[in-house]
Order: sequence, then C-alpha cells, then structure tokens
Amino acid sequence: MPCNYPPKPWLSTEQQIELMQSRGLIISDIQAAETSLKKFGYYRLSGYSYVLRESYFISKEENKLNSFKKGASFDYVIQLYEFDKRLRLLLLDAIERIEISLRSSISYHLGQRDPKFYDKPENFKKECRCKGYLFWLEKLNKKIKESKEDCILHYLRFYGEDNIPVWVICQTWDFGQASWLLQLLNSEWVEIVSQQYGFKGAPAFLSWLKCFNELRNICAHHSRLWNRRFSLVPKTPSGKDLFSPIRWSSNFTQTEKRKLFFYLCGLVHFIRFIEPESEWADKMKAFMTKFPTSYPLGITLETLGFIPDWENFIDNIKK
Repeated sequence: MPCNYPPKPWLSTEQQIELMQSRGLIISDIQAAETSLKKFGYYRLSGYSYVLRESYFISKEENKLNSFKKGASFDYVIQLYEFDKRLRLLLLDAIERIEISLRSSISYHLGQRDPKFYDKPENFKKECRCKGYLFWLEKLNKKIKESKEDCILHYLRFYGEDNIPVWVICQTWDFGQASWLLQLLNSEWVEIVSQQYGFKGAPAFLSWLKCFNELRNICAHHSRLWNRRFSLVPKTPSGKDLFSPIRWSSNFTQTEKRKLFFYLCGLVHFIRFIEPESEWADKMKAFMTKFPTSYPLGITLETLGFIPDWENFIDNIKK
C-alpha cells in the first residue's frame, strides 16, 4: 500500500547545498557544486549520492538513512557521475556492433532461405501468429511508409512495397524490432542466427537479446548504469547450449546475473564472435581499472559484481 506522503518542497540550488551539507556531505567548492546542480539536477545526482548514505538493517534488508557516511563528498558524487557517463558511451559502442551484426545475420542467413521470410505467418510460432506477429508486421509497415532511407525509397519506387527483401527492409529496424522478430520466429529459424554467436539453441540466445535491448535503452536514455540491478536476467544455458561456448554463463548465480559485470561478460562474448580481433574487451578492461574506488565508503568493483580474477575470466570467454 502506498504511504501517500506529501510531495517534497521545491528547493533552490542554495537550499539543496545546505540540505546536503546538513546531512554530512562534504562540499569543498560551493560555486562548482552550484554549477553541477544546475547542469545535472539535484534529483539526477541523488542516484549517485544514494550509495554514500549510511545504512541500517532490518532482517538482513538494507535501508538507507538521510545522513551520509563519514568522508562522503560532492566531488566523489561527480566522479561517479562522470565515470557512469563514459561507461554508457563505451557500452553503446558494443551494442551498436551487436545491433548491426544482428541485422546482417538475419538478412544474410535467413534471407538465404527466403528473402521474404518475414512476410509468411507459417515461419512464426503458432501462438504468435494471431497477435504478436501481426503487431510486429503493423509496426514494420508503418516504418516502411515513414522511412526516408534511400534504399527503401528505391525499392518502393521500382519494385513496390510487396517485393522488399529482408536485407533491405532490415535497415528500418532498431535493436528492439530485430530482437522482437526473433522472439516470434519458430526455433529452427532462430537457431540459424544464434549459431553465429556461440549458441546452439534459441532460449538463452533470445534472453540475452532482451537483456541487451534493456541495456541499450538505459544507455541511450542516459540513465544511471554503474550500480544498477538489472530487471532482466539471461537464461542459464540448457539443452543444446549445455556444451556451447555460452556455457561460461552457468557459473553465475541469479543475483550475480543482475549486476554490471555479468552484462559486460555477455557483451564480450557476442563481440568476440562478431569481431574476433576486436580490441573492445581490452578497452573495457582498461576503462574499468580506472573506476573511482573508495574502500572507506564501500564503493569497489566487487559491488558491481566483479569477481577477484575478473580480467582473466574475461580473457577466457569464448576460448
């Protein structure tokens, strides 16, 4: 049941600073703090200062007080914020590679079987044909009509809207629509694509795509990322995937799978199948070693799900 507390009052920048100081947050440069608050907003930054507040436990459940831990500073809040910003950009780079590769794999491998497979209901799960598939198709047709892409306009002009092959039409897809298509397709079609990324079956592969789509939206909408507990969890490899390269993911608990490190491992896995010589994993490792650790405040890579030998673990993914 909601508590229905009255909304908190509006506070000026000066009042926001006074409030944080009264709760024990060290602010050494008032003018710089005012600039940051006007640039980023108090409420947005509170997502980064929240972890610096003192805690108490009831039945092993952590609860936060309004007061800050000894040594917590506004400067450190900004360090976490800036780190998170660069982290999102790094992950968007990986997600872009996966998204483009996914569209290419679908158009090449499935287009080889049927250039217009997407237009045939029998290729989709029976339970999806009357609703999910029709909704996906409706969205697709809307995107085609609204598209300004030269390739789409060319095909519409010379071949008509009923004759567009998948390798052209996929140019209108975003990550969500490509993932959605695969969720609807029969497993035999999905497995043709999943095999390009170190899977043999469909369930675990599809669950990773859902997770990456959530991750993409978090990064694209500039949401807090670094210490997030993700709402979606990839499925544990089973059946055909028990002995596939993705089996490394079986080493993690459900709780660990909701943390950043596990998602980073998933990105590394996919990228190593897309670009075996890619340096993205090395770039990511170098970046994470610069994480603004603070042992007195309890902020370490371990809180993000990183294991003691995490660099070697990442190096051995896919091997």
